[in-house]
Amino acid sequence: MRKVLLSVFTILSLSFFLICQADAQTYNLKGNVKSAETSDIVANATVTLSPGTSIRTTDSYGNFIFEKLSTGIYIIKVNFVGYEIYTQEVNLNSDIELKISLKAGGVVTEVIEINRAKDRVTPVAFTDVDKFKLETKMSGQDAPLLVRGTPGMYAYSTDGVGNGEGVLLVRGFTQNYVQVLVNGIPTNDPESNAVYWSNWGAVSNNAGSIQIQRGAGSSLYGAGSFGGSFNILTEGTLYLPTAL
Repeated sequence: MRKVLLSVFTILSLSFFLICQADAQTYNLKGNVKSAETSDIVANATVTLSPGTSIRTTDSYGNFIFEKLSTGIYIIKVNFVGYEIYTQEVNLNSDIELKISLKAGGVVTEVIEINRAKDRVTPVAFTDVDKFKLETKMSGQDAPLLVRGTPGMYAYSTDGVGNGEGVLLVRGFTQNYVQVLVNGIPTNDPESNAVYWSNWGAVSNNAGSIQIQRGAGSSLYGAGSFGGSFNILTEGTLYLPTAL
């Protein structure tokens, strides 16, 4: 009788172990992003996965990967300046590889709703720099160098003469604590929150306006904006303001 009980206990223990192992099974979701029109690789596109807060950036080959995900239904969203936002629902119960094609358009003609600060409405310190002021600056410089002299902000070039990498500080916080957006799309590195202005050289030449928000009131843009935010709208983009 004792041997029978031990056998039953062993079977139940093994069954419980197998069930736990099945529940702990994880999968990988990877993909490649290209242009639908030209089939060119789209590098540095932002890929978000929900539920959760997972964010990836496509590498120089247009690839991305989310590892060790639990079974379930996810929504994947891909966006990059100059392309329409791509959204897809994924039922993850095995390793999946996606081939994503982004359609061109969106930046020049679409209405972009972004929460820019408004005078006498938004409780945050900010400065707007319009196209007329930007045109008085030398072209070809990184965006922070175009707005030097803005209260609460300091910018300089690593080579001292404007040809190096731009560096931005807001109220003493380094740019790792400043959220940088182009037409409402975050451009900071998703892991370090660093900003590589050399990747956005053409943006400064096409900037229609720049808004610098100073202080933690800009936390609307995420934890990376503790020091503030640097929000660029490119020329020709329609802007529909909404109150914070």
